[in-house]
Amino acid sequence: MKEALALAHGEVTEEMASYESLLRELGLSVEEAARAEPNSVNVGYSSFMLSTCSLEGFYQCMAALLPCFWSYAEIAERHRAELESNPVPIYRRWASEYLSEGYRSLVSRLREVVDFSGLRAAELWPYFRRASLYELEFWEAAYRGR
Repeated sequence: MKEALALAHGEVTEEMASYESLLRELGLSVEEAARAEPNSVNVGYSSFMLSTCSLEGFYQCMAALLPCFWSYAEIAERHRAELESNPVPIYRRWASEYLSEGYRSLVSRLREVVDFSGLRAAELWPYFRRASLYELEFWEAAYRGR
């Protein structure tokens, strides 16, 4: 429970603070952003996460959360050079969050929790895999403007 709270605190204090700042810069509030109509991928992904983290065990929940955190860090790292030359300042600030030491530390901690769960990889794989597929669908939907 202590580790879960520490991870949640890291998410809320770092990533969410960055989102709030970016939303303000765009002239939006968190409440306005929360009222946006989600697409079907977002609804499915959110439902999967809520049901996994509510009905399954702690480590299954952590395995389901990991692909989101890890993929953002990996994507940012892979495109670091392009990010530095991106002409859109707000995009650079948003994407740079995933290169920050704080965010990378959060990803490392989450990976360690999953790695040291004491469970076999096969037990956690279904949650990690499903979340990874939702991540792919999420990015495809964004790419296609949905």
